[in-house]
Amino acid sequence: MATRGHLEKCRSTGLIHKESMKNCFTLCSIALLLAGVASAAPAATMVQNNYSYVLPGLPNYGIAQGSLFALKGTGIGPAQTPALPDLSKGSLTTNLSGVTVSATVNGTTVLCPLYYVSDKQIAGVLPSNTPTGTGTMTVSFGGQTSSTPLTVVPAAFGMGTLTGDGKGTAIAVDASNSNSLVVATTSANPGDTLVLWGSGLGASPGDESKYPFPQTDLKANVKVFIGGQQATVAYAGRSQFPAVDQINVVVPQGVSGCTVGVTVQTGNYVSNAGTISVAQTGRICSDQAINGLSSADLQGLLGKSTIRLGIIDLLKITSSTPAITVAGITIPGSTLTSDTALAEFTQYTPIQIATQGGLSAQQTSFGSCSVYQVQGTVTSPPQITPPVILDAGAFTMKLPDNSTKALTKEPNSGAYFLSGNDAQGTTTPLFIPAAGGLFTFTNTGGTDVGVISGAQITMPPALKWTNSDAINTIVRAQGVTVNWDTTTPYNGYVTISGSSVSINGTDVSTALASGFTCTAPYSAGTFKVESYVLLALVPGTGTSVGGFTIPTGSLSLSVNAPPVKFTAPTIDYAFIEASSGTGKSVTYQ
Repeated sequence: MATRGHLEKCRSTGLIHKESMKNCFTLCSIALLLAGVASAAPAATMVQNNYSYVLPGLPNYGIAQGSLFALKGTGIGPAQTPALPDLSKGSLTTNLSGVTVSATVNGTTVLCPLYYVSDKQIAGVLPSNTPTGTGTMTVSFGGQTSSTPLTVVPAAFGMGTLTGDGKGTAIAVDASNSNSLVVATTSANPGDTLVLWGSGLGASPGDESKYPFPQTDLKANVKVFIGGQQATVAYAGRSQFPAVDQINVVVPQGVSGCTVGVTVQTGNYVSNAGTISVAQTGRICSDQAINGLSSADLQGLLGKSTIRLGIIDLLKITSSTPAITVAGITIPGSTLTSDTALAEFTQYTPIQIATQGGLSAQQTSFGSCSVYQVQGTVTSPPQITPPVILDAGAFTMKLPDNSTKALTKEPNSGAYFLSGNDAQGTTTPLFIPAAGGLFTFTNTGGTDVGVISGAQITMPPALKWTNSDAINTIVRAQGVTVNWDTTTPYNGYVTISGSSVSINGTDVSTALASGFTCTAPYSAGTFKVESYVLLALVPGTGTSVGGFTIPTGSLSLSVNAPPVKFTAPTIDYAFIEASSGTGKSVTYQ
C-alpha cells in the first residue's frame, strides 16, 4: 500500500533524472515484503509479473523475456530481508544472501539476477535469452531446492499501480505537469505526455545485471488504450533499470474522469487494467454524472483531514438462462429477478480518495472499462482499500406504495442491507416494482452518523436491450457491441458488465473468475466492449449438471439514475444511486 511518503517521493520523478527514477522504483514499484520465519525447506509456489500479479491460468498470464518477476513461496530466502542493491554503485548478483534462482525452459537453464530476497518473496530478472515456452523456476537456499511451473512469453506487460498489487490507480507521472504523480488532485489533461511504469515489454540487449541499462525502444509491438481510445506511444522500452520498463504515452483528446481506464497490449497479451485521473481543464478530476461530485466539491473534500461518505444503492436485475437441448432432451430456460438495497457510511483519508480516483474506485469514467481477476469463490471486484465503517443507527426504506421495510445491519461489513428475489420457495420476496418509483430512506442516527435528510430517489424502469437475443457466444478477440433503446430520453448512464468462470473439476476453490464493468452515457445508445478488455477474461468452460453443460459466463446492461445528494450530520458527502438491469448467460471464447 502506498503511503504519503511514497507518493511525495514519486512526485519528483522525471523522465531522465536518475536519482528520482531510482527513488520511484525503490519506493513505488517493489511489492510489499512479508517478513517471517524461514521454513526448513524452501517451497516455491508461484511466479508472477512483479507489477501486474496476474494469476497463472488466466489468458494474459506469462512471464516475458527480460522482465521483472516475483517468485512467491515459503522459506525461499532469509527471514531478514537484505537492503535493496544500490545499482548506481554496483550490479545485481545471481547469488544474494545464499539464494539463487534459475529458469529452465526447453532444456536451457539460465541464472536470474536478483533485486531482493526474503522468505516469502523474491524479485529478479528473467534473462532476455530465456527460451519461450513452459518450464520451471527453481530456487536454491540453505542447500535445498524447490521448483514451480513457469510460462515464458515474448512480451506480457505488467503495469505498476499505487497499491502495489496490480489493481487500481496506475503509477504514472505527467511530464507535461512538472513530472507530478497523476492522482485526483494532479490530474492529467488531454495532450499531456505521461510515463507509465512496469515490466514485460520483451527481450532487450545488454547486461541485465548492471545499471544504467541501455534504453531500447520496443514500441513496435505496443498499444496503449486510455479511456477507450488508442493513444499515441512516444517511447516504450527499458528504463535505465534492468527489467524495468517505461512507456511514454500521450493522453487522447476527449477523455476525462477520475477513473479513466488504462490498458497496455503487447501482441495478444493485455496488461492488468489500471486507471488514471484526467481533467479537461484544471487539475482536479470529476465524474459528476456518476457520483454528483464536481471538481470543486472533490477539491473541498480532499482539503479535510478525514472524509466521511454516505452511499445508498438500489439495484434491480433480471437474469436469464437460455434453454439447452442435447440429444433431443431440453432443459427449459429460466429467469430470475433480484432486488437489493444497500446503505453504507465510511471514513477515508484524503490520500485514499485521491489515489483511488475520487469516489468511484469500482466505477469507471464514461468510455472506460475496469477488469478484475480472482481465484476461488470471490465473484466481485475486491475493494482496493478498506475504509473505516461508521454506525448510522437503524435504517428504514419507504417504497412507492408507501409501505416500509427495514434494512439489516450486516455484522461483518457494517453495511445496511435488504435483498429479495422471485426464486421458487423464496422467503425474501421482491420489493422494487418493475416500473420503478420513488424510494425514501430514513434512519434513527447512530454513534457516528446523525439523522439523514433528503434521501430520495426515483428508481428507473428496466433498460430495453435491443440486441440481447443475438449475443450468446462472444469471441473475446473480436469484442462485443451492445445496443439499447433511447427512444425515451433519460438523463442517466448505462453500465455494461460481464464475467466468466473457469472451473477445473468440482473444486471451486481453484476456479478462476474474471469480469469487467464499462460505463457509457445513456444517450449513446451503443457501446463496444473492445478486445483488449475481453482478452483478460478466462474462456468459459461451463459447468456440467446432469450431463448438460451450462454456460458460466454472463453479460448484463443496467440503466442508472442520475445520482441524488442527501445530507447527514458528521457526513461530508452523501448520494443515492439506483439502477435497473437485465442480464443473461453467455459463453466467452
